[in-house]
Amino acid sequence: MVLAAPFNIRIIRSTAGPLYVPVTSQTTILEIKRKVFEDGAIPPNNQRLVWEGKNLGDDDATLESYGITTEVDIYVEFI
Repeated sequence: MVLAAPFNIRIIRSTAGPLYVPVTSQTTILEIKRKVFEDGAIPPNNQRLVWEGKNLGDDDATLESYGITTEVDIYVEFI
């Protein structure tokens, strides 16, 4: 079994400064939403994550399934 190498993503929020989240390419969107919730109290079901204009809407999808395998900026929107 090959372990995915860790890297950081930067979560850009309109209500606070950036949040750096350690992830791997196998981290799910829901896991990221939970980290945002722990830091800023926006419940996962009230978050929309956007990367390069693409809605990361499938909570069960991994970062790799969206083509994210290195450090990127992901925007979180309150919905």
